[in-house]
Amino acid sequence: MTCAAALATLLVLRDEQLVENAAKVGRYFKDQLTALRYKSESISDVRGLGLMLAVEIKDEKAREIAEDCLGKGYVINNIGQNILRFLPPLCVSTREVEDLIGVLEELLL
Repeated sequence: MTCAAALATLLVLRDEQLVENAAKVGRYFKDQLTALRYKSESISDVRGLGLMLAVEIKDEKAREIAEDCLGKGYVINNIGQNILRFLPPLCVSTREVEDLIGVLEELLL
C-alpha cells in the first residue's frame, strides 16, 4: 500500500511537471520579491530557493503583515519578529504569485 501511494505521488509529480513548475515559479516569485524590496524600505533581505522563500522585514511588523495576508486568504508564516516565510504548493501559478505580490505592495508601500 505504501509503495503504491509513493508511486502515485511520483507519477503526479512527473505528469503535472510540478518540479519544473516549482523551479520556474520560484524564480519568478523571488524576482518579484526582490523588485518589491527595492520599492519598499521595509524589506531588508530576500532569500530562499525554489518556492521556499523568505523576506526580512526591517520594522518588526512580520506578524501584523502575516495576519493581514491571512485576512486576504494567503497563509504566510512569520518567524520571530521580522521574517515572513513563503511555502506555497508546488502547483502555484505565476498569476497567484502576482496576486500575493499585489497584496504585499498594498501592505508595504
